[in-house]
Amino acid sequence: MFFCPGCVLCLRKIVSAVVRPTPTGVELNVRLIPRSRKTEISGVRDNALLVRVAAPPVAGAANDALIELMAATCRVPRRAIRLVGGESSRHKRLAIDGVTPDQIHAAIVK
Repeated sequence: MFFCPGCVLCLRKIVSAVVRPTPTGVELNVRLIPRSRKTEISGVRDNALLVRVAAPPVAGAANDALIELMAATCRVPRRAIRLVGGESSRHKRLAIDGVTPDQIHAAIVK
């Protein structure tokens, strides 16, 4: 399922399925697709944010590209983002400190 900017139903899907509040910020479920043509957030699929990165899954390059994209999208420093699960899997969990779920949603749908 892909999201449409401004669609209330899609925003609710993102809220409930992808973003979970934590004491320090939020945690995101991500489905990463390496070696894509573009580095972008593509939508929501299977309760995860679908992210495509151009980097290959070699020596952590795809994970670094994911963190770089999320830092730029959410306007937080790279050090505020941690990979807490799925280091060598396409299904990943990211922790982003110092933000709220509403800030994440606003950044993603821009």
